[in-house]
Amino acid sequence: MAKSSTSPAAEAPAPNRQLGAGIRSRRKRMGLTLNELAKLTELSQPFLSQVERGAAQPSMRSLNRIATALKTNGPALLAGPPRPGSTTALSRHDDDSTVMNDEGASASSLIAGSARSLSEGLGHLTVTEFVGGMEEWPEPYVHEGEEAVYVVSGAVEIQVDGMSPTVLGPRDCMAYSGLSGHRWRMLEPETTVLLISST
Repeated sequence: MAKSSTSPAAEAPAPNRQLGAGIRSRRKRMGLTLNELAKLTELSQPFLSQVERGAAQPSMRSLNRIATALKTNGPALLAGPPRPGSTTALSRHDDDSTVMNDEGASASSLIAGSARSLSEGLGHLTVTEFVGGMEEWPEPYVHEGEEAVYVVSGAVEIQVDGMSPTVLGPRDCMAYSGLSGHRWRMLEPETTVLLISST
């Protein structure tokens, strides 16, 4: 009986392949090798190779390291590379979209935290939904474009350019330049849902 020669990437869920393709596309546009990206992120080259193939999923912390090294943000990488000619993106609440917790396991738990792209393949505009998670301050993000955070429920604390943090509650929104060092953390991770849009 012939043995199937299906590769791990071929079996990887579509969201993992989408994220991996977004990372690979951005890395190649910047002229970086996997080894160079590994040095910049302090992540192993084999792990990054698995992520690019869709065979592994990075934690939020690792995704932020990758995004920083690639001079972009996590939502842009989650959306994957732009699809030529794509003019619309539809995301249903029950879609099998990219979802990650801090440990990197696939999760939809409010306590563990998750993220999913709502603008897959559009290119310059990214919209990402974050549900729960991230109670600790991450390192500040810096990237091209602008970013807006809209709080659907719960509460989040945002710090821009090292200024005093600003607390946002339901239906509050804050926008800022991506070039300003910025970071956010959830104050009520069990109930917080954010929409982050960036260009």
